[in-house]
Order: sequence, then C-alpha cells, then structure tokens
Amino acid sequence: MVAVEDFRRNKLREGRRPDAGDVVEQNGGLEEMKQTIDVFQGQFNRVNTSSPHYSGFQFLDVTGSLPESELMRLSPVEFLMKQNKMSEANFKTCIAEEYKLPSFIFTAASSTHKACQVFLSKLNAKKFLMEMEDPGVQDMVVEALHPIRYKDLPTSGFGPLESFLESCRVVNKRTGSGIILNTPSCLESSSLSWMHRELGIPMYALGPLHALAKAAFQGEQKLNAMYLESVWRIGIQLGGEVERGKVERAVKRLIVDKEGANKRRRALDLKEMIKASVRMSSSST
Repeated sequence: MVAVEDFRRNKLREGRRPDAGDVVEQNGGLEEMKQTIDVFQGQFNRVNTSSPHYSGFQFLDVTGSLPESELMRLSPVEFLMKQNKMSEANFKTCIAEEYKLPSFIFTAASSTHKACQVFLSKLNAKKFLMEMEDPGVQDMVVEALHPIRYKDLPTSGFGPLESFLESCRVVNKRTGSGIILNTPSCLESSSLSWMHRELGIPMYALGPLHALAKAAFQGEQKLNAMYLESVWRIGIQLGGEVERGKVERAVKRLIVDKEGANKRRRALDLKEMIKASVRMSSSST
C-alpha cells in the first residue's frame, strides 16, 4: 500500500455522471511514482480495465464470488456477509498482519453514520427489537451519540436486523490502523471524538467527498435531518405526516422570521469552514 502525498481530487465536468461500473477514480500521482494499487473485484459491477483512467490500478478477480442473481434474491447486507464467507480462503482478514502492512477502514458515509454502526455492533438484535416496541424507548437519546435518538439509528432498509448488526461487528474489528471518513471535522467533531475514544485508533476526516462519488442514501437521511436541526442549526426537521400547514409554518420560519436569518448566517459560516478544509495544501483533520 502506498500513501501518495500529492493526491488530487478532480471534479467531474458539469453534467457528467460517472459510469455505473466505476468503483475507483483516477489518481495521477500513481503514475508519477510508478506505483500501482491492487483492486479485487467479483463477477458483476466490474470495472472496464481497458480504460486509460485506471492505468495506476491492477485488477484481480476473486474466484468463487457470488453472481448478480444472488444480489436480487438476498438483501444487500445478507449478500455482503455471504460474499465475505465465500472469499475468506482467498482474502483473509489477517493478511495485513501477515505482511506487516497498515490497513485502514474507509467509509463513504458520514462520521455520525459510522459512529451509529459502532454503537449498533454491540447490540443484541432480538433484545433491541423488543425494546423498540416501547415508544418511550424510541424517543430516548442514545447517551453516547447525543442528540441521536434510538429511532434515528440507521437500521431500516438493510434486510434482517441480525444480519445488519453482524455486518456492523465485522466492519468494526479493531485491526485497522485508522478510519478514513467522508466528513470534515468541523461538521462532526463529537462523533469523531467518540469513535476515537471507543476504538482507540486515529480518525482521518478527509471529506466531503460527495461532489465526486457519494450521495446520501436512505440510511443517512434521518441522521442528516437531525444534525441539520439540532447540531448545525441550519434547518428544520419535519417528522411524521407532512401536512400543508406544517410545511407553510416551516417555510415562514426559514424565509421571514429572524430564526431563518440566523440559520442562513450559520450555513454560510459552515460553508466557508468546509471550503477551507478541502483547499489545496489544507486538511480537514
């Protein structure tokens, strides 16, 4: 593994969408240093290896990988867990230790989403489901992740809860040398600090990466809405059934009232902080 100091992130041209098969992006620094990165890929969603954009990468096929039809049959998390079990003989989790290489966990999700995964990895699925039947428990704030409530935890849309919690336990193994996250520290400092204390490894906040490869998905929307209102204080969260009158009042608060002016001012301040964190020769950590 090679750490490239001059790592440049080039924005996509306006209106251009990445191909569906793209899972990596060009890094010109690799060619300059005459180094390559090995990429393991399965039977579907494969990269066009003949593309000149990937001259710094070497693609290796994973034997025995699952076909795309299995993804249609299983939930995403069940598919991932089954694929991992099939690949254990070819891609052991201890390979980094055997070759004395540092290994890093990378997540394109937010720091808060990753922190929720760390918290969920410690839960028992059956007990959690029983406790969540109580509305009072649903509205309780998760002590370690204020202001996230239990009902805000990203557990829906991933298939059976037990499989999802098992995937959280797998990806949170403490064998990594650090975690690379899609966030700047100015936005999610509390969750970054909590994970650092909980896992005892460095957190590298290198985001935001959404302009290149990432859009929020359903598991993050509740967390984003909670942070917009309660942490960053730049928006208003509308929960439950969305009625016309409720929307009108929210719009009035944002556009007409003094509260809205304060939120817009804070949004501009955050925008400048984020821009500063991703400028050339700067760091968001």
